[in-house]
Amino acid sequence: MPTLYWIGKDKVINHHMDVPFKVLKHSLALTMVLKQTQKPKAE
Repeated sequence: MPTLYWIGKDKVINHHMDVPFKVLKHSLALTMVLKQTQKPKAE
């Protein structure tokens, strides 16, 4: 079966390993502030 290969394929395939990330923590205080600042929709 034929396979596709191009210049830089390894970088494209492994890019997700190079991108930094961090786990986000849920903040109950921020959720409460957002709920208080939202305006009710006028219908």
